[in-house]
Amino acid sequence: MKILSGFLAGILFLSLLLLSVKDVNASEGNEKAVILNLKSCIDMAVQYDPEVNRARDQTAIGHLLKNEAFKALVLPRIDLETTYGPKLDFFGRPIFPESESLYDSKVVFDKPLYKGGALMAQYEIGKKEISRSDFDFLEKSTAVMEDTTQKYYQLLSAQENLRNYVELKGQIEKTVDMLEKKVSIGAALRVDLLEVETQLAEVEYQIAKAKGGLESALAALNERIGQDPRTPIAVKHEFPIKPLKGDMNVWIADALGNRPDLMNQQDSVDLTQLKMDLEKSRNFPELSLVGSYAWEGDDFPGKDKEWSIGLALTFFYKDAKLSSSLADRTLYKNPFNFIAEDDEFNVSNVKLSLFDGYSNAVGLEYTKAEYLFEAKRLEKLKKSVIKEVRDAVNKLRETVARMEAAQKPSHILKRS
Repeated sequence: MKILSGFLAGILFLSLLLLSVKDVNASEGNEKAVILNLKSCIDMAVQYDPEVNRARDQTAIGHLLKNEAFKALVLPRIDLETTYGPKLDFFGRPIFPESESLYDSKVVFDKPLYKGGALMAQYEIGKKEISRSDFDFLEKSTAVMEDTTQKYYQLLSAQENLRNYVELKGQIEKTVDMLEKKVSIGAALRVDLLEVETQLAEVEYQIAKAKGGLESALAALNERIGQDPRTPIAVKHEFPIKPLKGDMNVWIADALGNRPDLMNQQDSVDLTQLKMDLEKSRNFPELSLVGSYAWEGDDFPGKDKEWSIGLALTFFYKDAKLSSSLADRTLYKNPFNFIAEDDEFNVSNVKLSLFDGYSNAVGLEYTKAEYLFEAKRLEKLKKSVIKEVRDAVNKLRETVARMEAAQKPSHILKRS
C-alpha cells in the first residue's frame, strides 16, 4: 500500500511540473480558443491601458508648453488696436456732431529683456515636461507589462493545473479498474481499492476547483488586454528564463541609471527646482523694451502717425510694485487737442502700485516645500529600487534552483 501511495504521489508531482508540458487550450471543451503568446498579450495591454495612453498624450502637451515658453523667450508680444470715437477739445470733451469722429489705430509691442531668469526657467520647465511625460509613459508601460506577465503566467498555471488533474484522474481511473480486477481474484486488498477511490474523489474535487481558477485567470487576462472577460483564449507555454550572469552591484547600478520610475522622479526634483527658481526670479527687477506705432485720422487707419520706443523697468517688493519708463516720442499734429505743430520730446514716468497682489512669498515657500518632498521621495525610491533588485535576483535564483531540483525525481523514476 505504501508503494502504491508513493507511486501515485510521484505521478501527481510530475504532472504538476510546468517544464514537461505541451501547449494546451484554456479548458477541456474550449478547442477554438485563440492561442496568444506573452508578447502579443503585452502589446495588446499597453495599447489598451488608459493610463499609458494618457501618458503618451502628455508628451504632445509637453511640446506645446515648450513651444509656448520658447516664443515668450525670443518673441515680443504684439497688440493691434483700433478705436473709433469723437474728436476731443482741449479739455477732453467730445466735439459733436458724430461726423467729426476719428480713427485711432496702433500697434504696440512689449519684449521682456530680463526677468531675473524667469524666461529661461519657463523654457526649461517646458522641456522638463516633455522628458517627464516620456519617463511617465515608460513607467506606466513597464507596470502594465509586469501586471500582464503575471496574469499571463497565472492563466498558464491554471491551464496546466486543470490539464494535469484531468490526466491524473485518467491514470487513477485506470488504477481503480486494475485494482477492482485484482480484488475480484484476491490479488489485492479492498482497503487499497478504497484508498485509490478516495484519491479519485479528491482529484474530481480538485478538477472542479481548477476549472474555477481557470475561469478567474482567463477573465483577469482578458480584462488586462482590453477584451471581454468571456473571450475564449489560451496562452502558450514559454519560460524565457536565462541564467544570471554578472554582479549584484552592477545590476543595482543599471537599475539606478535606467529605471523609468527613478528617472521620472529625478525629473520631478529638477522640475520643482526650476519652479523654485521661477518664484525667486520674481524678486528681481524686470527690464522690457516697449514701443508703439499709431495712426489717426478721418479714414482708416489714419494719415497722421506717431511712434514711441523706450525701456520699462519694474521692481517688486513684497506686496508693492514700482515701475518706471523712459520713452522717445514724436507727436504729430493732434486734432484731439488742437496742437498746431509737430513736436518731439521725451517722456518719463514713475508708478508705485501698493498692495497690488505681487507678493510671491507663499508661492516660494510652497515650491521649497515641494522640492524637499520630491528630493526625499527620490532618496526613498533609490533605496526601494536597491531592495527590489536584490529581492528579484534572489527570487530568480531560488526559482531556477527549484526548477533544477524538480527535474531530479523524473530521472530517478525513469531509472527505477
